[in-house]
Amino acid sequence: MTSRVSLCVLAAAVILPAATARAQAPVDSGAFVTRLGRDTVYVERYVRSRQRLIGDQLALSPRPTIFHYVIDYGSDGLADSARLDVRPPRAAASAEPELSTRIAFDGDSATIVQRRGDSARSRRVAISAGTVPLVYFSWGTYEQLTRTARRADDGAVELAGLPFGVSRPIAQAVRPIGADSVTITSSQFGTFRARVDPTGRLLAVDARGTTDKYVAHRVRHLDFAARVRAAHGLGQLSPRDTVRFAAGGAHLLVDYGRPSMRGRAIFGALVPFGEVWRTGANAATQFATDRELELGGSRVPAGTYTLWTIPDSSGWTLIVNAQTGQWGTEYHADRDVVRVPMRVTTLRGGVERFTMSIVPGPRGGLLRMAWDHTRASVPFTVK
Repeated sequence: MTSRVSLCVLAAAVILPAATARAQAPVDSGAFVTRLGRDTVYVERYVRSRQRLIGDQLALSPRPTIFHYVIDYGSDGLADSARLDVRPPRAAASAEPELSTRIAFDGDSATIVQRRGDSARSRRVAISAGTVPLVYFSWGTYEQLTRTARRADDGAVELAGLPFGVSRPIAQAVRPIGADSVTITSSQFGTFRARVDPTGRLLAVDARGTTDKYVAHRVRHLDFAARVRAAHGLGQLSPRDTVRFAAGGAHLLVDYGRPSMRGRAIFGALVPFGEVWRTGANAATQFATDRELELGGSRVPAGTYTLWTIPDSSGWTLIVNAQTGQWGTEYHADRDVVRVPMRVTTLRGGVERFTMSIVPGPRGGLLRMAWDHTRASVPFTVK
């Protein structure tokens, strides 16, 4: 079964007008709060009718931003058009949006027009029949997937989604798990679990199995205007950092993402034991040396690599891999250069943000990483 999708994240700093809701004869409405650990990263509310889905999403990272989305449906239930407006939270609803995106669906193609200030860009992309509009982490739009799946004979559906900001649709698949849960798999984000009611309305989402690690819940009441007034930015959730050191005559570089604990249990929970970890967040951790090293007893030629680890309760393993420049979910064991054991110690004081460092010595030094109450390290010698 297929259905047509276009992805929209739209921003507005005002409550959905009651008159608009009445005019659209809403058949459903809802609100969600999305958290990363103890921090709220998104709040959202929506009103849905047979002809239109209208929603507002407040994002808090890196700065507060309102996404206002509208999706119009034809008599066949497929998306005819979608729009997204992005504004700062305290901008007037009549003000020009910082970014405006319009999508028009026409058979096997979609025309996307983006406007920023006085500049406009238009492009046409190929789509499959039934491509669905989705807004990143907008559960009001993801409900279109789960509602469609509930109507399928086996409760499963495969659809294409066209997120704003992408040049081609991405695959989406919904599969039932028992009577009240489904998995939603995206070719871009991985797989997350969701609880749904008999009609496919989303009740809760657990995306901790993806790289984003979010958890979302439907809430009975959301004072969106109050949330907007109180909004403060969280900054980058996992900022990038670069460590440069001279050690033993070699120049070394480590470039990595730095996730925070945010009240979560880390090793053995958020980061599972016995599995390859990107050793940071987002893009794969980069490592470069201009001299050959002996790392943990193994030779590593001068060059640029990515670093990975396998945390375990009995000890850690450091992996030096020859592939570079990839996202942190793209790991290929056949490109491994070396795997070496790491020394693990317990820290009395917890480390909130994942930290990597190089401790220089006369002929080399120590590559070290710490997070939560765990520190792992491996010695190296410059050849």
